[in-house]
Amino acid sequence: MGRIIAGDFKALDLQVPDSGTRPTSGKVREAIFSFLESVNAISDACVIDLFAGSGALGLEALSRGAAEAVFVDNAAPAVRAISANVAAAAARAGVTPTDFPAEVVRSDACVWAQSGYRHADLVFLDPPYAAAPEYIPQIMLAASRWIDEAGLVVVEHPVSLTVFSGGTGLRRYRYRDYGDTAVSYFELDLASGSIA
Repeated sequence: MGRIIAGDFKALDLQVPDSGTRPTSGKVREAIFSFLESVNAISDACVIDLFAGSGALGLEALSRGAAEAVFVDNAAPAVRAISANVAAAAARAGVTPTDFPAEVVRSDACVWAQSGYRHADLVFLDPPYAAAPEYIPQIMLAASRWIDEAGLVVVEHPVSLTVFSGGTGLRRYRYRDYGDTAVSYFELDLASGSIA
């Protein structure tokens, strides 16, 4: 079981699926959110959390002032955990889950990402490491159409995988590694001319 680190839902315990997910460690999550807060990327943000697992990243963003979040995962245990965690956060906020600014979607993240336009200020992308080389470029291309020049795409990936942004409409803004885990931050590549 994990928990929210800071903000309105600080110390809220989170359900984690029994199997099939690799939750972001508390150390990595704290590093991600410390940086995002330092560049004012969270306040009032529309967040998309792909391969959401327990929903920890999106819920941490909501706890710290994001306006709304969409959680996408294809695994039934993950969707159940996210729904339970959203309900717990809603209760902490004193509202019903239907009045809480979160949507839980059961779908393959790549299919969902390519199924239509979304607006986002902050996109979290944390696919299974074995599938990361296949999924990351597809979703980065879709995400480049969701964000504007102030938006960020945060990709968690194995440190052994170099994430290339060529052809996606994004450029790497920042990179950090934490043992076996790396986090790459991307923004729109305004010089590429690939974004309409």
